[in-house]
Amino acid sequence: MIRIDGSQGEGGGQILRTSLFFSFVLGREVVVENIRAKRDNPGLRPQHLAVIKAFEKVTGGQAENAAVGADWVKFSPGHHVEAQLEVDVGTAGSITLILQTLLPALSLRGHSCSVKVRGGTDTRWSPTYGYFKSLYEPAMTTLGLKFSTRVIRRGYYPAGGGWVEASTGPASLLEAVSFIRGPSQSTARLVSICSRLPRRVAERQAAAATAVLQRSKIKIEGVEIGVEDAESPGTSLVVFHTEEDRRCFLGADSIGEKGVTAEEVGRSAAERFCSAMKSGASVDRNLADMVVPVLALVGEGEVVTEAATGHLRTNLAVAQAFTGCDYELHEAEGICRVHVSKGRPDATPLKS
Repeated sequence: MIRIDGSQGEGGGQILRTSLFFSFVLGREVVVENIRAKRDNPGLRPQHLAVIKAFEKVTGGQAENAAVGADWVKFSPGHHVEAQLEVDVGTAGSITLILQTLLPALSLRGHSCSVKVRGGTDTRWSPTYGYFKSLYEPAMTTLGLKFSTRVIRRGYYPAGGGWVEASTGPASLLEAVSFIRGPSQSTARLVSICSRLPRRVAERQAAAATAVLQRSKIKIEGVEIGVEDAESPGTSLVVFHTEEDRRCFLGADSIGEKGVTAEEVGRSAAERFCSAMKSGASVDRNLADMVVPVLALVGEGEVVTEAATGHLRTNLAVAQAFTGCDYELHEAEGICRVHVSKGRPDATPLKS
C-alpha cells in the first residue's frame, strides 16, 4: 500500500492523476489523502472523479470513497483491460488530462487498445489538444511509448461534446533518456483553431502570435488555420518547436475566453513560447512535469527546462514514493536541470 499526501506541493488534481498512473503501471494499491486540502473547494471535484472512474473502467480496478468532496480515496488496480474502451469525462471535463494519464499507463503495461474519450478538448488548466498532439505525443514516442491520437470533434466550455480517438501499443522503454539539448535553430509552427466562429478569429490569433515571433526573430515554418465542428463556440492556439533527434520539445498554448480578444490569445502563447526558446531549455516548463513520471521508470534520465514548477516538484515526489527513485533538481541562471535515477529493482511496469 502506497500512501500519498494530496496536500503536498501544488496540492491539486495532478497528484491524484500521477498516483493513479503509477498504481496501474506498477500494480500497487494507493491511498491519496488530504485531497486538495489547501484549495478553496477541497476534496474531489467532478473532473477528478471522472479520472478515477475512467481508471476503474479501463483497468477493472476498484476505488473506495470515490465521491465529490471526498478528502481521501483508495484505488486498487485491476489486471484486465478490454481491447476497446470508451470514456465519457462529462460536459467539458478535460480529455487531454485523461489521455495524459491513461495512454502512457496502457502502453507501459503492454496493452494494445482502441480508446475513445469524450469531453473537452481545449479547456482551462489543461493542455489543449493541439499541445498534446504537437508536443506531448512525440516526446513520449522518443521515450519508447507507443500511442497515437486524432481529434474527431472539438469540445469547449461549457457544453463539451469533444471526441478524441486513440490507440496504444506495448512500450519499449529505453535504459537512459536525456532531454538536455536546446533548439538548434529559432523556428516555430503555429496551429490556430476556432469553432462556431468566423474563420477570421483564428486568423487574428495567428497574426498576433506571428507578430510576436517576428519581433523575437523566430522564423515561422508553418501556420495552420482551421475551423472545426463543436457544440460550443471556442478557440485555441499552440506555438511549438520540435526536434525529435535532439529530444527538444518547446511550446505554449492558449484558449479563447469571454472578454479576451483573439489578439490576446495569440500574444499570450507566443510570448511564453519565446521565453522557452530563449532559455535554452530542451523541454518547456509544462512538458517537464509530464515527462518525469516515465523517467522514474527507466534506468536514468535528465531534463533541462525553464523553471521548476509546482507540478514538476510534485510529480517528482510522487514518483519517488512509488519507485524509490532518487532525483536532483538544480536551478541557476534561468534554467532548471533535473536528474532522475532509477529506484527499487521491483519498480518496473507489470506486463499483462
